[in-house]
Amino acid sequence: MNIGRFVKAIASAAVLGVAAAPLCAADFIEGGDEDLGCFMTIKGQIISGDADRFRASLLDIIGEDPYSTNREFLFRFDGFEGVTVPRICLDSPGGSLAESLRMADVLTNRNGDSNSLYTSLGTAVAAGATCHSACAVLFMAGGNQSESSSGRLPNRVLHAKGSLGFHAPGLNIQDGNYSAEAVDRAFAVAVRSIGELSDRQADLRFPASLLNRMVATAPQDMYVLKTIGEASQWMIDVVGLPYPEVPARTHLVNACLNAQPGLKPTAGYVQSFATRHDGKSGDYFFGKRLGGYTDSLLRRHYNRGEARIDLGRSGDFGDASLVSDPDPAEDGLNCEVTFGGRWPLETPLADNVRRLRISFLRGGFMALDQGALYPPWTRFADMSRSFGTGALPADATVWSDSRSAPTRCIVFNSSDRLTDNDPCQAVETVRFSGGGEMTVSLEFTWPSGARTVVGMSDRLTINGNSARSDYISAASDLGEQVTCLRNSGSGNAFCFDQTRF
Repeated sequence: MNIGRFVKAIASAAVLGVAAAPLCAADFIEGGDEDLGCFMTIKGQIISGDADRFRASLLDIIGEDPYSTNREFLFRFDGFEGVTVPRICLDSPGGSLAESLRMADVLTNRNGDSNSLYTSLGTAVAAGATCHSACAVLFMAGGNQSESSSGRLPNRVLHAKGSLGFHAPGLNIQDGNYSAEAVDRAFAVAVRSIGELSDRQADLRFPASLLNRMVATAPQDMYVLKTIGEASQWMIDVVGLPYPEVPARTHLVNACLNAQPGLKPTAGYVQSFATRHDGKSGDYFFGKRLGGYTDSLLRRHYNRGEARIDLGRSGDFGDASLVSDPDPAEDGLNCEVTFGGRWPLETPLADNVRRLRISFLRGGFMALDQGALYPPWTRFADMSRSFGTGALPADATVWSDSRSAPTRCIVFNSSDRLTDNDPCQAVETVRFSGGGEMTVSLEFTWPSGARTVVGMSDRLTINGNSARSDYISAASDLGEQVTCLRNSGSGNAFCFDQTRF
């Protein structure tokens, strides 16, 4: 076995993405998805030499001096007559990570040899397109110069019906016997590529949490973005989504929740929602006790804070703002959200100005697009498939989740005398509507088949009657985690055991 040829094959073909196969260079095609503003499309596998072809294609399409030779292209930078920001559409299964990093260097001008206009070129994944592995790293290089102290900002757009996926480098080699030295050398190539990506994190605005997720995903697997929370945290704009017909306070609270994980740890924040950012069912309930409304997002955040929403009329400019509970001792979000302009908000397709500004009283701020108005767990592809891109009906179910748990159903009468104590089954459901209503309900099924329904939104209810939390000394003898709610209609107290999941 020729070790040099072996290592070279690893470096060029296998660092990310594509299994060993005949290698064909990527195609650089002029044009692309017009709605996404794509003046170029890169299609196919990324291999050694594609960075040089990429630079040559940019020069051919844009010109060496577009100020004198390609005025039409410059209109994209100026937003002239609504022309969109220039972006490069990507549709690739992956390939060489090392080469994709060299292509990213062209856009960030890391080596100081690129046309200055290239640093304001965005990237996009169109509906139906796939951008995985090495392609996803190139996608993260999309940006634009802010002409401010903020420097180069992310300009990367994922259509809700596109696919963006990351994983760790792998050693894609044919079956055979190789010496330990040969394998060690090949492995060093893959590790070095991760180091080179780490060196470029600041240039690419590549979040550490995404790099961690990428490295933690096995080469044979793929971590595909699915949720609003992921995209917001990693500064990726998702388009192709519906918009709330009229935003509510709860929509603005979602913007706070989506912004929190993206803040630097030095800002002193701990993520308020529990999710592994993989979009799996059950994330909302992860780490929560059955019926844990006393410490739920619903009670702590969605039903608190002051909001002002004035969208204007007949296309006039309007604005909206939210100031959440500022007291950190009460576990408030300490968050302020503002936006201004016409409603619905312009998407990042028209320009690269994110319309939601989220700031935190302990320091740090983020700018997000209107997709952040939805709960972090929302799967954007499902929403786009169900509702398209128009106004979202107020009664539509944007996102929901549920779990089932065994517990005990207990009843005390109005004199606090125990009358029932039976095993029962609970189904807990959470729902977020298009109108911004966040509800949590518990349905308990008794052995007889009878049901008791507890509702939690802006108030507690039992079978439709208003209810309140109540302390019953006899209930504490049944367990430390027994919660009791007094029914205003019957006067009875319904209790259940929170320790049973």
